[in-house]
Amino acid sequence: MNSHTMGIMVTDLNTATSNKDQTFYKNLCKFGQKLKITIFIFAINQINWEENLVVGAIYTKNEKWIKKFYSIPSLIYDRCFFKTKEQYLLYRTQLKKLFMLQKVQFLGNRLMDKWSVFHVLKSEPFMKKYLPKTELYHNPWKLQQTFLNQKQFILKPISGSQGKGILHVEKQIHMKNDQEKSSNQESYVVKGRDKKNNCINITYNDFRSFVKHIQSFIHNRKYIIQEYLHLKTTSNTTFDIRALVQKNGSGEWQFTGMGVRCGQDGSLTSNLHGGGFVKEVHPFLIKEYGEESAFNMIQEINEINRKLPHILENHFGRLSELGIDFGIDLSGNIWFLEANSKPGRSIFNSFKDSSLKKTSVQLPIYYAQYLLKQQLGG
Repeated sequence: MNSHTMGIMVTDLNTATSNKDQTFYKNLCKFGQKLKITIFIFAINQINWEENLVVGAIYTKNEKWIKKFYSIPSLIYDRCFFKTKEQYLLYRTQLKKLFMLQKVQFLGNRLMDKWSVFHVLKSEPFMKKYLPKTELYHNPWKLQQTFLNQKQFILKPISGSQGKGILHVEKQIHMKNDQEKSSNQESYVVKGRDKKNNCINITYNDFRSFVKHIQSFIHNRKYIIQEYLHLKTTSNTTFDIRALVQKNGSGEWQFTGMGVRCGQDGSLTSNLHGGGFVKEVHPFLIKEYGEESAFNMIQEINEINRKLPHILENHFGRLSELGIDFGIDLSGNIWFLEANSKPGRSIFNSFKDSSLKKTSVQLPIYYAQYLLKQQLGG
């Protein structure tokens, strides 16, 4: 195991070196070269456990990907994402084996699922007021129970990303006028995105057919029920704020930057993979809430950005970077929506200031350098 080496672990090597993500990996490799750290990509399905070797791809100075065998690296940057259950199960198996190797260290732990994170944060006095009411979905009876207290709510898979599988459910009551009498008729509107990120907008005229659809949609996956928050602009555009915080070359947390993600017209989520777009935080908040309120909101968000990483590390172990998502309702209240230990950088692509994107790529390498020095006893 080369002490000046870091491996970036991905789900599939060919995909990582050919799709849109390869620019990110190229930049990591190139900056690693400047710090004299050998960085290569390897896949979970190409680990030779008998010889402790992996098939790795390194980006050369000639701007080409070259594949060859490497020893399992002493430091691993986990960037695995999954499209199938089989990929996830393989990942879990390989992860257990890697954890058993004493000389292998990960750049950072991964967070548990959304429910585990919310469950932990509920016990933290500082975070309590920022958490929307969240419960674990068990069965259709839970839907009926929830409708007793609220006419609409959100159903979210406890794992997953990019807004896939998130549903907004609303119970509507209509007055039905017959010739002899008037009565109330219920309908159930389901909007959101399926597992493939396609839009959903279906209305059911009775509770039974609604439940049948929800059960079929959720299937065996675990979901949470979350109170519905009106996180939209005055022009009815869905939005949230994504902040990125990362460890630096001193092993300390550092705020990298943040941006507003706006959803396309009629979208439940503001995720960029669902056709959303990015705006800069300061001018956006000033336009929506006024200069004084915008200043106070940013101060409050920055305070959460400072405190939340330490809170999460106390529960989930050492982390290296976090994407933190915030919502702001019409009254200007700030809500914590989600934390992601494998954040993307796409919010910085649209910014005029290219230094934010550059910093977001460089910090993991600076932090890797810090950990590698520690491995050598430096």
